[in-house]
Parts: sequence; structure tokens; C-alpha cells
Amino acid sequence: PFEDPVDWTHMVHMLDAKTMEIEEGPLERVDLQLLRMIDDAQERLADWGWSGPDNVILNGFSAQAAFVNRFSALHPSRVCSVSVGGFNGLAILPEETADVRGFGEQPMNYPVGVANVAELTGNQFAREAFCDLHQFLYMGSEDDRDALLYPDAWTKPKLRGIAVLTYGEDIHDERFPTCEKRYEEAGVNAVFRMYEDTGHTPETAEDDIVEFHERTLAGDDIESISADLTESE
Repeated sequence: PFEDPVDWTHMVHMLDAKTMEIEEGPLERVDLQLLRMIDDAQERLADWGWSGPDNVILNGFSAQAAFVNRFSALHPSRVCSVSVGGFNGLAILPEETADVRGFGEQPMNYPVGVANVAELTGNQFAREAFCDLHQFLYMGSEDDRDALLYPDAWTKPKLRGIAVLTYGEDIHDERFPTCEKRYEEAGVNAVFRMYEDTGHTPETAEDDIVEFHERTLAGDDIESISADLTESE
């Protein structure tokens, strides 16, 4: 929305920090609204004789990649697997504090990190559940779309500065490997893939996305999935 019911500083479809702070109206706690939609769909399917697990598969690209990545951190127990593409190298980090260059130890607030998740949601960050769910994060080597350059995506100046200092400025040489390293150190079940000669599009990754989710549902471990999805890099 540009001005109603909230102003342009709320990037709702990215589940940004200001959106998570909306306390009333039709956009209050969009994440919980999505959970209620899922519950409603499951109840309707059950009425038709189909039953399934409580958790879901999520897929998003660009701004929607930010949404599903952040939603998975807020509600990891409701997610089976998630694919995140074209995310500018800005994946949420499962950290509460970090040594930020030039500023020492700093709190890593949402959506850079998870320091204030309990304040935003009323629940502590479920680290074990987040690390357990399967995640596929990918980008194109020619993708230069940068959300940090857009004021409506990062409207809190201090948080935006922390993001630059945490992830780095270069999308491919700094941010992407930073996210991969931090996820690996945290023990997250994640596959990172950079697609050569690919811009801001999910088309190159479509077959891998399908395989990733199918193999997760089949019970394959993340090591074997990662080996097969990255062997052609």
C-alpha cells in the first residue's frame, strides 16, 4: 500500500520490520494471517477426504523470497521446505548478535537477524526448528537487483546500515558467501546455488526447485540433495 491502511514505508510482501510492527487493522500480523489461511485450507481439504501434514512448502523469488525466508524464521515448525531465489544476498541470519565491522558487538534485529523476534511475535526464535527445515537459496551471477538501494524495502536507517556492514556491499562476492558461511556455521540444512549467466529470474533454477522439494518430501538428507543440485556449478 502507498498510503492506506499504512504508508509506503511498509513493504508488506517482503514481511519487513515495519510491517511486523503494525498493531491494528487489516495488515496486523500478516504472518499469522497466512497461518490462518493455511489452517483454513487444510480444514477444507480434510472435509473433502484429504489429510496432510501441518507444515507446508514455500517458494518465493525477489521480494517474495524475502517473505518466505523471513516467514520460515518466524514459524519454522510450520514449514517443511523453502526455496528462496533472487534474494540480493540478504537472507535472515539465525543470530542475535554479531561483531559488526567498526562498531563491535551489535544486536542483530529482524530481518537481519533474530534478536528481537520475541518482541515482535511474542515467541522466542525456534533455532533448532529453523536449522532442521530444508532451505534452497539461489541467485543468478548476473543478478544485480539490490533491495538495499530501495528506501521502501529498508526504511529503518540504522537497520539498513547494520545490514550493509553485516552482509557487505557486493551482492555476489560478499553477501551471498556471507549468508552461506553463516548458515553453515549455524548448522542450517541449506543448499546455496549460484547460477552462471543468469539475471533476475527463477527460470534457470525451476527444475532444481522442483527436485529440491520433491526430494525433501521423499525424506532425502540435505547432503545428498546439495551434492546433486550443485554438482553442475
